[in-house]
Amino acid sequence: MRSGLTWEEACEWEVFYIAKYGLKRDGTGILRNLNLGGEGNKGFVHSEETKRQFSEDRKGKKRTTAQKEAMSAVAQVAHNTPSAKAAHARASAARPRSEEERAKTAASLRLRHLEKLAALGHTEESWAELKKQEKAAKRKQRNEERKAALSPEEVAAKKAEHGRKISLAQRKRYENPAERQAQSLRMKAVRAAA
Repeated sequence: MRSGLTWEEACEWEVFYIAKYGLKRDGTGILRNLNLGGEGNKGFVHSEETKRQFSEDRKGKKRTTAQKEAMSAVAQVAHNTPSAKAAHARASAARPRSEEERAKTAASLRLRHLEKLAALGHTEESWAELKKQEKAAKRKQRNEERKAALSPEEVAAKKAEHGRKISLAQRKRYENPAERQAQSLRMKAVRAAA
């Protein structure tokens, strides 16, 4: 027998000893505990008679809106814990999915995405354009921050290096006669279209 234990330690030892000596109800041992030990009713198994009685008691009863909302709130809290999310992810990843199921999931996610965009007053195209503008603005801000951190001499050196890279690329492009002719044809086509 152990003494001077905290509640958590006592629960851990109870679980240990039940696992070691087994339960009479399972036919695995000598102990008469109704559950696997520790806090709560982990491992408790109702008899078939009790299950039948629960079923009979619940048949025909309607829950009120308040009861449904309370149950929903409890379930959301229980399912949004990190351990519950991790367990769900493990179980979900372990199960193979058919092509049909993956297609249905993709269609459902796409529909949800489109509904969210509609609620925000966007189409896919307008949302893509907005994101493109935000990305360009961030890039511009980053470049301005980088320039602000450089001295004027460093900025001039970077501009000169950029100019050298551009002129080298243009020279390489026009050294090849076939490339020069292709570029000329592209420019004529652009002018003709305009």
